[in-house]
Amino acid sequence: NSDLIEDKIRSLALDIEGNLWIGTATSGIQHYNTHKKEFAYNPFLNSNLPQQAKVLAGLEIDKNNNLYAASVDGLINHEISTGKTFRISQTDNLGGNDISALFIDSKEKLWVGIRGKGVSFIAENTVGYYKKTTGVSPVCFGESPNGEIWVGSYNGVYKFETDSLIKMLDKNSGLLSDYVTLLRFDNQNNLYIGSSNGLNKYNLETKLISQYTEKLGFTGIETKTGAVLELPNQQVLFGATDGLMIFN
Repeated sequence: NSDLIEDKIRSLALDIEGNLWIGTATSGIQHYNTHKKEFAYNPFLNSNLPQQAKVLAGLEIDKNNNLYAASVDGLINHEISTGKTFRISQTDNLGGNDISALFIDSKEKLWVGIRGKGVSFIAENTVGYYKKTTGVSPVCFGESPNGEIWVGSYNGVYKFETDSLIKMLDKNSGLLSDYVTLLRFDNQNNLYIGSSNGLNKYNLETKLISQYTEKLGFTGIETKTGAVLELPNQQVLFGATDGLMIFN
């Protein structure tokens, strides 16, 4: 009942002015001005998305107010302040055009997951590709308290080391599923791992893996990529297919 172009929302991002950018499942990107309480749709920005499938795997906004959108046909870079829009592709040194995940770390480095081809990056205006990561399809990224980058994929959890991905966890080591949709570190050396079949908690010190399934109250089962928030009272919220789960 609003001017939202689609109800199926895949990703959200806030720009430096506090305005909301909305990535939808099939209709592209929409902007919501939180000050004027108005929705806006930018035809030029959306014309840069592949018309055959405006499915977005993620949105990120950096400290310079650059919006990045992951599409099946390249990475879209929209300069919010100027309105200019660019497409970054394999010809610009990305590992491929089918973007599966995005993540900006604490050092403002943009990590770009490429379906089936591993990890690319953008840092200090340089586009690069880690060729040794090929074969992995990143679904999500996470950053540990000490700055390590971890990757969730269709085949378990990896850790980035130097220029390669090292497999750390999968179903054989105790995960509920190899299809990892969410990674989130807390300040107690725990890594929450959301998957298509429930939630795991992995302690980086003890290496202990805990499982949280429907029998233990985690009724949502499948967690959704990016749908996690840690509260000041040490509760963690997870968005799942059956609603919002609160982990205490």
